[in-house]
Amino acid sequence: MRTPRLFVDCLLREGTPVTLEGDRAHYLRSVLRMRAGDTVELFDGTGGAWHGHVASIERHAVTVDGLTFSPADRESPLKISLGLGVSKRAAMDFTLQKCTELGVHAITPVRTRYSDLAGKTMETRTTHWQEVIRSACEQCERNVLPRLDDAARLQDWVANADGERFVAHPGDHARIASLEIHDQAVSLLVGPEGGLSDGEFEMALAAGFTPISLGPRILRVESAAIALVAILQSRFGDL
Repeated sequence: MRTPRLFVDCLLREGTPVTLEGDRAHYLRSVLRMRAGDTVELFDGTGGAWHGHVASIERHAVTVDGLTFSPADRESPLKISLGLGVSKRAAMDFTLQKCTELGVHAITPVRTRYSDLAGKTMETRTTHWQEVIRSACEQCERNVLPRLDDAARLQDWVANADGERFVAHPGDHARIASLEIHDQAVSLLVGPEGGLSDGEFEMALAAGFTPISLGPRILRVESAAIALVAILQSRFGDL
């Protein structure tokens, strides 16, 4: 069986035991039915992973001891900052999950004209999105959590974007596969369901963003973001 791998929200130290509670403890105790002595891999999101063994199992807590550090580095040299128009829950979750797996460096939920802002507060959504990212890192064996920024207005995000700047937009624009970049930092803007308004697109252009196309078909927000990140990583990153 593959060694269970879990994110822990505290800094790990070699030789220092850590006690897992809540969902993490339930997963090890009741789902995997682990026993004392079983091996566990933990990571705290700052880099590297820690291997230890289950020291004790209680009703609501599992203690892991004997931690040893493994400095595995799975971060891409290409630092992609994704500005993602806030969309419906399923679309956001899927996009965050897959872009995390593909090695995106930072993600900012961007509020736009067509963003889905109804329902839960942005604070509640951000907490949920952070958990989606953590779960994706557990699965893909990534040891550094991509940075999840607070939701931002579009005008603020484009004004502060770093490196090479690209905005996904349907139409007769340069294909991303034909582009060259001269910076290992890239800011990528993908609109929500419904895309960017004409005014928002012009705002991105005025901020120095280059429009890019993914071909003659109109893609869903999930498909566009994932395809763009994958192509950039394949051409300039570590895929």
